[in-house]
Amino acid sequence: MTLLCVSSMIFAQLQTQVATLKHGNNINVFYGQDAFKDAYDAAVSGDIITLSSGTFNATDINKPITLRGAGCMDDDEQNTLATVIPGTFSVSISDLSNYLTIEGIIFEGEFGFDYLVNPTFVRCSFDVIHWRNYSTENAQFINCRINHYNSCNMHNTTFRNCIIWDCRDGYSGDTADNAIIAYNSYINIMQHHTNLTTYNCILNKGTAGTHLMTGSSVAYNCIEICWYSNDVIETGYNCWRYGEVYDVFETYIDESNYEWVTEPLILKDEVIEQCLGTDGTQLGIYGGAAPYNARPTYMVPNRSTVDQQSTPEGKLNVHIEVLE
Repeated sequence: MTLLCVSSMIFAQLQTQVATLKHGNNINVFYGQDAFKDAYDAAVSGDIITLSSGTFNATDINKPITLRGAGCMDDDEQNTLATVIPGTFSVSISDLSNYLTIEGIIFEGEFGFDYLVNPTFVRCSFDVIHWRNYSTENAQFINCRINHYNSCNMHNTTFRNCIIWDCRDGYSGDTADNAIIAYNSYINIMQHHTNLTTYNCILNKGTAGTHLMTGSSVAYNCIEICWYSNDVIETGYNCWRYGEVYDVFETYIDESNYEWVTEPLILKDEVIEQCLGTDGTQLGIYGGAAPYNARPTYMVPNRSTVDQQSTPEGKLNVHIEVLE
């Protein structure tokens, strides 16, 4: 844990939200609920914005920046709270040489894509991911939790060690152009997918109809949870079938409530032993090359305090606690 000391002319009440903007070797600091918006307004392509714990007002994103938060879950061990951005906003970036990266943030509203190429999302939590007008290509999601995901117009999307509670293709017909590849993820499939490829995943049928992975879809070394006689998977190789979620997981899962995904999806020992992935690790979010971990891997400005007395120059010292 590190303390940074910054002199500022502010004489307002203590602000708990902090945003730092890194441009080259220069770092600027912003405070309050609008700190993210203020930092974003000052940012240019390639800059890094890091947000502390707390809730920040949303702003539309149309610059290829790196946006980092304090995490997508409260961390009792580190004594930190998550970074939350509520509200609906859009992301639209046409820059084909610089890409958007977002890590460690809870998005509580609708996260809407317009046009976006090669974005990366790491350790984020989304309520709704939805396309707007055009398309998103080559998006990568790593260690993310997603409540509602609509794949319509999202081409060549890759998930690694993610949780998707409600996965839909966005169309009632063929969606061959909306290719999805998932590795070591838990996916609750709520609508037919004709171009979904899964490796070492756990696939839950949810409440939809029969054969939810059809057409060009294929599953390799996956667990399918299906309580009806019809399979989730039309084409699968070396897959295992279980009737109920409690046959698979150690902890109780209330499928009627998305909040259960904040709990660890721990497999039963006998399931781990019986169902091995193609790489020899367990199936699901804790196996593979990127085992699920909600904790950020970078320094996070956790909170700030403001001195009660000003300096002889008429400034107040602001102390920013940074977690490493």
